[in-house]
Amino acid sequence: MPIDENTSATPPDSDTEESTPAGSIIARHPSPTILPIFAAPSIAGRGKNTIRMELIPIACVRLAGGCFAFGSSFLLPESRGEFHSLSRLRRANPGAPLSVFGHADPVGNDEANKQLSGHRAESVYAVLLHDPARWEQLYNDAGQVEGWGAGAIQRILQVLGFEPGPVTGSMNPATRSAVEAFQSRHGLHVDGIAGSRTREKLFAAYMQFLNPEKAAPADFLGAGRDPKGKAGVQACGEFNPVMSFGKSELEELQKPENRDRRNAENAVNRRVLVLLFRPGTIIAPEKWPCPRTSEGTAACRKRFWSDADSRRAARDARRTFGKSRDTFACRFYQRLVNDSPCELRDPSDIRRKGRMTISFLLASAGQIFSDFPKYTLRSTDGSYELERNPKKDLVPDDQYLQLRFENLLAGKSYTLLRQQSDSILDTVFEDVPFEAIVDQDRDDATESLTGHAYALDGIDLTDPFTFDWTS
Repeated sequence: MPIDENTSATPPDSDTEESTPAGSIIARHPSPTILPIFAAPSIAGRGKNTIRMELIPIACVRLAGGCFAFGSSFLLPESRGEFHSLSRLRRANPGAPLSVFGHADPVGNDEANKQLSGHRAESVYAVLLHDPARWEQLYNDAGQVEGWGAGAIQRILQVLGFEPGPVTGSMNPATRSAVEAFQSRHGLHVDGIAGSRTREKLFAAYMQFLNPEKAAPADFLGAGRDPKGKAGVQACGEFNPVMSFGKSELEELQKPENRDRRNAENAVNRRVLVLLFRPGTIIAPEKWPCPRTSEGTAACRKRFWSDADSRRAARDARRTFGKSRDTFACRFYQRLVNDSPCELRDPSDIRRKGRMTISFLLASAGQIFSDFPKYTLRSTDGSYELERNPKKDLVPDDQYLQLRFENLLAGKSYTLLRQQSDSILDTVFEDVPFEAIVDQDRDDATESLTGHAYALDGIDLTDPFTFDWTS
């Protein structure tokens, strides 16, 4: 059977072994200080004052390297949780234009990494727009080298429920049978060949699975006025790593036997960042400094810091942007994200401190002695299931009556069932990733995380939530 469209996956913490992308971050930016604007009067008939709205991001979603296979620009099914979270941010900030930035790790050469990061940014941009034609371009241009061959077709068929067998990267008999089943269901010519018309349908269905809420070109910076998406999607290549190895560490990791460890350590640098800007922000594409994803690095270099070579070079000790603020070569990009939690946080801290407690607050004191409402919280993979009711599981609190579920783990998805009586059972939420249940903030002073409550997917919940992080 085709997979339910509410299924999703998000980053794991260090205690899980699921193949979900570690290090993805969803966050709101701190509110900036808005200063008054002083403008001198113009001379009548001889000119005018122009005041432009400052370019201020208000939120971000970071799709970590685990959303893509190494060296690939094909989005894995595990990225669905990040698109889910981005949809939530967009609903909470109507009218906030988007911009997509692709990044690569500093292995290889500048031009090649500009291209790879551009393909990854284009891949995300296409999913947001539900634009199979952009994926078809990637399929033809990037090819199997970047994961767009038979392996991608097999992954898509798996997600959509058409049983192609294991991902082998070859169109074997099982895969051909799965293609035939898909073609038959979608009114296509049945030949078992994933040609361009079949791929168009496959890509469209997979994009709907990853991101049910379609965006329009007008929802991005530049408002879609540039046909290639200038200001809405761009690639930074390897110029803005969030982590830079120390000299001796890099020398050791460059040895052939340490290549896998180097690539794993570099995962934090392989990312796609989606920024949301203040509603009403308008950008003329011709004035946007970042080159298009298909263009080279020359325009990027025009925006480098004067000490860019030093910033990019390995120093005595490892550096992270969140601590040293000196790993980015591009001053334009740094000014956009200098206070962004998506670039400042150390993803390893989030994974270490992923355990948490959720308290469901009851509506009235009269429920103290009742068996209802009874709540059951379970993980999609079946590793966690717990039932709570007021009569036996009440947690005292100064202000509220609480039912508490403890030791949930990041990287898993959860379903919450509420039984109102013996005969009434409803689903509060289903297959929702851990990171989509909580909005995470890091307190750098105490090195701890805190969680804040909100309604899921716009659902007006009868019982509000509170969240308490535990180490």
